[in-house]
Amino acid sequence: MSVSLSGKITGEFVFALLGLIGFVSFRSTTILAENSQWIDHTYRVHEKKNMKGVGEAPTSLSCASPRCDRRSHTVY
Repeated sequence: MSVSLSGKITGEFVFALLGLIGFVSFRSTTILAENSQWIDHTYRVHEKKNMKGVGEAPTSLSCASPRCDRRSHTVY
């Protein structure tokens, strides 16, 4: 079985492209998991502060969007 040079190049290109897609997918998933952990940490810290009576975060640092709910800092 003989494979032409252009067939070999095409096969190597496809293999490299699949490897790149796999790497980008892995990296994106890793970053997503790290961000999720930081979000959980932030919520836990805010809950601890609210339990100690420190209060909520100041609203002066809140939303710039006109569709922002200033109480929950959620943009709709």
